[in-house]
Amino acid sequence: MSKLGPLVDSAKIDVGKLQKTIEDLNQVETQARAFLETADSFVGSTDKSFQEQLRELHVTLLNLKVITTHAKTLIDALAENRIG
Repeated sequence: MSKLGPLVDSAKIDVGKLQKTIEDLNQVETQARAFLETADSFVGSTDKSFQEQLRELHVTLLNLKVITTHAKTLIDALAENRIG
């Protein structure tokens, strides 16, 4: 029976450490959840801003295409007048 005494005491200490570790992990989980919710909100708002900037870039590129087409037509017309 004397051999079980230290083993039981050791088990009590291990259970106490395990319980403390579980509490610490719960706290880490709570903090991680809060961080991920904040990150999700940030990415969501950034994504909207990014999508808007892509739309604006698309319009700019379309305008540039129109300007380039008109410039090419103008240069061709000037070249014909100069040659002819």
